[in-house]
Amino acid sequence: MARPSFVLLLALISCSVSRSHPPLLARNSSASRTASAIQARQLTRERLLNRAERTAMSNLFGREDCSIPQPSTLACTCGSEYELCGPSCRNTQTDEENCGTCDHICPGDAPGCCAGSCADFTSVVTCGSCTNECDVGREECCSGACANVQFNHDNCGSCGNPCDPGDTCCGGQCVNIDQDNAHCGQCFYTCDGVCRGGSCAG
Repeated sequence: MARPSFVLLLALISCSVSRSHPPLLARNSSASRTASAIQARQLTRERLLNRAERTAMSNLFGREDCSIPQPSTLACTCGSEYELCGPSCRNTQTDEENCGTCDHICPGDAPGCCAGSCADFTSVVTCGSCTNECDVGREECCSGACANVQFNHDNCGSCGNPCDPGDTCCGGQCVNIDQDNAHCGQCFYTCDGVCRGGSCAG
């Protein structure tokens, strides 16, 4: 009679163990799902980072800094108006250090680069920049700016010749219009009498 009781006891213990510990297959399935979820999140994160990286680098294409290559071809691509000079994209039409072609540095007497050629930015043709041309015969290029030396207080008669405080530049000459009979009150207003305080007195 003792043997059936022992068999029953073993059956009860086996049932209890199976309830408290789920089958090994179920545990493996849950772990597999967790690993798959982690891997999916990692892939999503990598895709987002790669997309952001591509966007950031695409903004560099055609600009001066081209030291970072394209992620797909590992090549540096310059814009249509640029040329690859070393690691950087340069506009050889306006770049003083790569004027006309890479590594062509403009000399000191013509330090500017206009349309791929070195230019003197102190001349009346390219005064201060490629597109700034002075009125030839009336203006001169003074310190990179066009000036009418006939009436310019800071460049009267020639560049770098300023009039004294209170004087006026008239016809390229510094005069005191308060007492100058040939320029009384204003340039080229002739006084037949005596010019005093900018007015003619008989």
